Amino acid sequence: MVSFVLEAIGCGVGLAFLIGPTFFALVKVSIEKGFRSGVLLALGVALSDFTTIVLVYLGLSELSNSATFRLWIGLIGGVVLIIMGIISFFNTIKKKKLVNTRFINSGRGVWYIFSGFILNALNPSVYLFWAGIVTLVILPKNYANTQAFTFFGIALGIVFLTDTLKAYIANKISGYLNRHTLSLVDKATGTILLGFGAYMIWYTITHVVWYV
Repeated sequence: MVSFVLEAIGCGVGLAFLIGPTFFALVKVSIEKGFRSGVLLALGVALSDFTTIVLVYLGLSELSNSATFRLWIGLIGGVVLIIMGIISFFNTIKKKKLVNTRFINSGRGVWYIFSGFILNALNPSVYLFWAGIVTLVILPKNYANTQAFTFFGIALGIVFLTDTLKAYIANKISGYLNRHTLSLVDKATGTILLGFGAYMIWYTITHVVWYV
């Protein structure tokens, strides 16, 4: 039982500390829009991971290994990241203090959850990661359904708690950032997202398209 829990925790920690577009989006939202907004974005990411796990575990891991699937996800995901990067790069900071102490409204909250879900869902590596966990960890050990989803629950719990901590830290340092620094954060995040998007498209074209 101890090894089971440790494996699940290790899986969650490994995923939580992967540096990708969701990490930079989480930090940016937490700095500019507040801790609660960052947590809602993290919740959207967790829901996206859960959806992916269910699909993979139900026997759709072949889909994540399909060249056609990876082609479309890679191209669409790359374009979305580039668009988000451009928007972030040219974002105009209008206030020195952008953190809201009160939550804006439920509609905006749903938008942050949706953004986290889509941003994570359009990352092909997410499908490959969970397909790998199912193939290399869950299936070889013949876990029952309850054991498998307990494993995934622990892993996702670790990821969500870690993302919440990231949002908290980012929100705390936001009070020490002036308008110029926040503008640099926007430009840096935009550049990174542009880079991820361009790399995703390049990798998809050079490594995936030939297998379709």
